[in-house]
Amino acid sequence: MSSKMHHCPGANGWVGDISPEGCTKKRVGGLFFCTKHEMPCRGGCMVWFRLKNQPSCPECQQKVQAQIRHERAEDARMKQDEKTREAEAFWKSGKDRGKP
Repeated sequence: MSSKMHHCPGANGWVGDISPEGCTKKRVGGLFFCTKHEMPCRGGCMVWFRLKNQPSCPECQQKVQAQIRHERAEDARMKQDEKTREAEAFWKSGKDRGKP
């Protein structure tokens, strides 16, 4: 086996509802993958394959998780900025108020 041979986890265990063993290897470019248990990534990656019971390959999953983390951090920053503006408006409003 070459170092580019893609290891199929379905060779020794179930992949979703697909039974183990009976792997059929297919070569795409320089990579091999099992057509019974795996398929090319739906995310458009040309170098990764995913198990048929997964929504995407590990690389695409990491991209999605990074995007979610970025969105959450942006939301938290926006909330903090809003709280800071409210606090500044409260403490600086004394100059604008007239005496009773």
